[in-house]
Amino acid sequence: MALRSTIPAVAAAALLPACASRLITDSERTATEQFLLSKAAAEAVDRLTFDLLRGRRVYVDATYFAALDAPFVLGEMRARMLLAGVQLVDSPDKAEVIAEVRSNGVGIDRTDFLLGLPAFGEVTPELAILKRTQQYGFASVAYVAYWAATGEAVANSGPFIGRTLRDDFWVFGVGPRSLGDIPTVEPAEPPAPAPRASRAATPKSQLEEPIGPPEPEPPVGDNPGEQPRPAEPEPESPAPRPGGDQRR
Repeated sequence: MALRSTIPAVAAAALLPACASRLITDSERTATEQFLLSKAAAEAVDRLTFDLLRGRRVYVDATYFAALDAPFVLGEMRARMLLAGVQLVDSPDKAEVIAEVRSNGVGIDRTDFLLGLPAFGEVTPELAILKRTQQYGFASVAYVAYWAATGEAVANSGPFIGRTLRDDFWVFGVGPRSLGDIPTVEPAEPPAPAPRASRAATPKSQLEEPIGPPEPEPPVGDNPGEQPRPAEPEPESPAPRPGGDQRR
């Protein structure tokens, strides 16, 4: 009796609506924006050279680094200097060399293209046949280094510019399809296949030629330029006469 009363209760509970919620938060800057800047900064910094500063105590001075997104570039530059053997210090008093970092600009440019009708407020939605949004990341970096004691220049490198791209497009409202060279999108170009190990090239004639004893070389006369004479035929013995040998 208890089982019969339980079955309708379970069936009724299965028909009740259920919901679950998850807390979703957005950062102040999107991952795409941060990757566009950080990868462009890494590309620009990779082209700098620090050979003359290797083994020196260097203080990085960012006073003249006027870009708004300086932390992206300075972080990459400090890491690159450490890997190059430069000893970074946190005070100019402890440094042998002062490295002044400068930049022509760090930022993102955006271009939009729309083939169709744009949206008008909240009344008319956007009707796009083809839509495209491109974001370009740029980072420029350079530095000049001088002796802390005398102010004489030691090294100079740059400016170099790093570039990144994200390309989003929609076709008849379907999309976006995202391409680019940052981790948040698909690569714009497929990676090149890894080279395969190959044996040393062997001429086809050598592969098809049977292996055997070498053929004897033709005889050569005393004179190197003289052609070999053909062998003279041996004289034939006279055939015996019928009836045997008759003496006169």
